This record gives sequence, structure tokens and C-alpha cells, in this order.
Amino acid sequence: YNILESSSRISKKTIHVKWHPRGDEKTKRELISRGFIIHDDLPKGKYYIGHYSSLLGIAPLMNGHVIIAELDGHPTPKPIREIANIVLKDLESLRVTLETPFPNFELKNNEAIYFFGDHYNKDVEKSLICEYITNDGK
Repeated sequence: YNILESSSRISKKTIHVKWHPRGDEKTKRELISRGFIIHDDLPKGKYYIGHYSSLLGIAPLMNGHVIIAELDGHPTPKPIREIANIVLKDLESLRVTLETPFPNFELKNNEAIYFFGDHYNKDVEKSLICEYITNDGK
């Protein structure tokens, strides 16, 4: 978490974390002590950093941009990689990306719709966003 913490300070970007319901409380307290803002629901934001979560598929549908930070031994599945604006191979690349201004990424709405396959429709999307996405990450 050191890279995220220092990059957040340098870039003056606030890091919001969508907390996993089975996450370790000690880790959660550590993140809070480092200045990260913890959410039980996915916060609405412009950029989403992750490595392996189907929740990332929602980001482009909310006009968000996805940055994949791959972890050693944990390859990111192809459908998730396809919705990403950037795929980073190591934590040093994540540090550099966070500490520089983000480019104007293209929106990947069509890739996100493909990600959900036959289960996608606008009514379901709107319902999910209204029910599960918080606005306090703006």
C-alpha cells in the first residue's frame, strides 16, 4: 500500500477503496490510517484501479475509466483486460501512472456491454447503478 499512499500524496489524488465484505478488518484499519476512503459499495468515480473483479465491468457503463494493475501470479482475465484503458504490468508502472496527469481516455462502453453478454440491458444497468453505487466517491 506504500505506493498508493505516496502516489496519492504526490498527485493530490484521493484513493477510494471498495471494501470486500470478507476483507480483513486489520487491513481495513490500516488503509483508513493511510488516508484511503473505504466504501462498502462501489463509489462513483472517474477512474477505477483493479486487477481481477467483475465490478470493473460496471465502471465504463458509468462513464468511468479502468486501470488494470496486474499482480504477479494473478493474471487478469481477457474480458476484464478488454474493458481497461491501461493494463500495467507492475507496481512501478502504477506509481508512475498515478503520479502523472491521466490522459483523456476513450470510453469503453461497448466493451463493457460485451463483458456482460446476453445478460446486459439498460434497465438492469440503471437499476444496479442506483442500488449499488454510492455517490460519495465523487
